[in-house]
Amino acid sequence: MAIALRAAQGSQNAAGGTTITMTVPTGVQDGDVMVMIVYGNAVFPVTPLTGWTDLTGANSGTGKFYWRLASSEPASYSVATAAGSGKMSGVIIALSGADSSAPGSTQHSFKDNTSSATISAITLGTFASHNGIDLFLGGTSIGTTTGQPASYTEPTNGSATNSGGGAANTKTTTGIAYRALSGVTTVGALSAVYGAAAVNDGFHVFIFEAVQVPSIPTLQQYSQSVNRAANW
Repeated sequence: MAIALRAAQGSQNAAGGTTITMTVPTGVQDGDVMVMIVYGNAVFPVTPLTGWTDLTGANSGTGKFYWRLASSEPASYSVATAAGSGKMSGVIIALSGADSSAPGSTQHSFKDNTSSATISAITLGTFASHNGIDLFLGGTSIGTTTGQPASYTEPTNGSATNSGGGAANTKTTTGIAYRALSGVTTVGALSAVYGAAAVNDGFHVFIFEAVQVPSIPTLQQYSQSVNRAANW
């Protein structure tokens, strides 16, 4: 089965707080690969999120992104800050037919950007030729509209603007865009233009397609095949 978008879902914490409830996309199945971005207004770092691998690492910024292999998924996850309160937004995207191992260090990157409407994410490292889906994830500290790199698509429900009251500069906006690629060994730098300038983070991750292992005929199937050939 080829890798494909299963679903995506954006979430936000309204007027703000120390947590955000991240809704799991409808239709997620066990074995799907899920990627999550969470972005906050000066309220990070967040506490460790059980069951998710933090791909941001020790990088700075006010955003985090994670990877998880779906298994008996709840309706949502609660992401909490280590200290402080603020407005947060985020997106979870789920992919079917994806490799079940966590992305290697060459498959993901993070870039903390100064105030701009452009959100940029740096190139990925070199890896063996793979099919897969490349994800661009952006988070910005202003309430605005999302954008996507050229030839990338935003999934339905794949962007979230923190819609609590107050001025735009008290809110956050996050978004995800994706593109299927085949036979690639590296993916270059990406950028997207959002609707307003602000400090922002750009995330980039390439999810490999699962390797299709040829099925081996059972002894019964082999015998039936031999018999059919003999009778023909």
